[in-house]
Amino acid sequence: RDIDMDMTSDTVSAETWALRAGMTVQTMQDFQSQHGIAADAELTAVMAGEIEREIDRNILNRLLVQSAGGDVPWDSAGYLAGDTTTTAQRDYRKTLYEAVVAANNLIYKNRYVNASWIVAGVGAIERLEKLEEFKFSSTPGTPDDGTVDRIYEGTLASKYQVFKDARFPDDKMLLGYRGPSP
Repeated sequence: RDIDMDMTSDTVSAETWALRAGMTVQTMQDFQSQHGIAADAELTAVMAGEIEREIDRNILNRLLVQSAGGDVPWDSAGYLAGDTTTTAQRDYRKTLYEAVVAANNLIYKNRYVNASWIVAGVGAIERLEKLEEFKFSSTPGTPDDGTVDRIYEGTLASKYQVFKDARFPDDKMLLGYRGPSP
């Protein structure tokens, strides 16, 4: 087979975001005397966390907009919205897993790899957690585990790592692949 290759270039530009914090000398002294806390170090840590969250939010938003796999529609209200029987609800929940599988196959068609993670908002993760294929993590995740705003919840079908993000839209899920290199 023949392979046609094109090399292109793109302009890389920096973005500027405004970030401001302030604290008076008296407040810093009060923190130190009353609580034994170095207020400047605490303020610096809070600001660093905000910068990380903003960068991560920007990356996730770009991934969501430029996703290469495609979109798989799924209606959270569902055709069984009026049916309150447990069996009907369980059957409809399974269609969510089928939508995840369909999205994974779109990724595979375009990138030749299967997805390895899912990031979604609280409402979408709540739906995933109700699936029989979902297994909760044995150790609860915290935002301090390297994901800033996202918390590791568990795995879906022993295949996808599932992360809950409070700032992510509730009506979307983002599937992706994490390879061996950044």
